[in-house]
Amino acid sequence: MQHQKNTKINQIDILRAIRLNEPISGPQLSSLFGRSRQAMYLRLKMLERRGFIERVIPGPDMPLVPAFYRCSQELKNAERRLAGREAD
Repeated sequence: MQHQKNTKINQIDILRAIRLNEPISGPQLSSLFGRSRQAMYLRLKMLERRGFIERVIPGPDMPLVPAFYRCSQELKNAERRLAGREAD
């Protein structure tokens, strides 16, 4: 049995992965980062509580489980404001 390298995943890495692949599910993220589904679920819930990500409303062709996530509109607005300040 291989031991996984114990590296810390920063929330910015998770947000970048979500931004590049949105909408993306928790199990997809856990396999992307090599973490357990439960560990990734806890990180995603924390990011959702802080308002960085939001659940995608499932369409008719999307499954209900697992939930899919995307970056929140609040986060996108904050990025635009920061980019505007840096451009000035």
